[in-house]
Amino acid sequence: MTKTFMTQERSSRRYPSRHPPKWRVRPRRHWRKPGNAVFHPPPATVELTTNILAQDRKDTDMSVAFRRESDEEHLEPKFEIPIPPGPNLVTPRGKAILAQKAEAVRAAIEEAATDEERDRLKRDLRYWDTRLTTAEIAPSPAEGEAGIGSRVIFMMGGKKRSIAIVGHDEADPASGLIAFSAPLARALIGGAVGETAPFNGVADALEILDIEVAEGSLAP
Repeated sequence: MTKTFMTQERSSRRYPSRHPPKWRVRPRRHWRKPGNAVFHPPPATVELTTNILAQDRKDTDMSVAFRRESDEEHLEPKFEIPIPPGPNLVTPRGKAILAQKAEAVRAAIEEAATDEERDRLKRDLRYWDTRLTTAEIAPSPAEGEAGIGSRVIFMMGGKKRSIAIVGHDEADPASGLIAFSAPLARALIGGAVGETAPFNGVADALEILDIEVAEGSLAP
């Protein structure tokens, strides 16, 4: 019984109820703030870090100095004119147009007033020369069948329309000249008079009324 009483008394002295021990309570000004700790590196570390940073700045200044003498950083980047993917199929008229475009650009280069204009024209010339070199005259479609060089008259959405299927660089949608790679041309190629074709996810959206040789599909 005495042993139990002494244990409770010792426990009561060490952990008084409701009031924490005085050594646990400290004024706010005595609290330690880890964020206020200042690390003082040894002098050798400071000197090494300073030398590294100075060398980095020196290398950067030298690289910029050498680069600015040759690069035109103030000008917009110039990119080549993108070449359409796939074969470069053309009509005979389309190949003649490519040759005319290349010759016209060559003449314009000779008359260019500034280096910037001359560079732009040379980029255009590279495009037209590439297209002329890779041009392949498309074979004539079978009689009564739509293909490259055909003018197709068809019904779509209750309206009568007429387009000519040509090469990429010859295309002019406002004039009714559609590139063979266009979705509408792909839907019509291979069709015959009286047949229907799906378009834009609609079955029988196109009804072919007539097929003829497109005007100007022959070489001018």
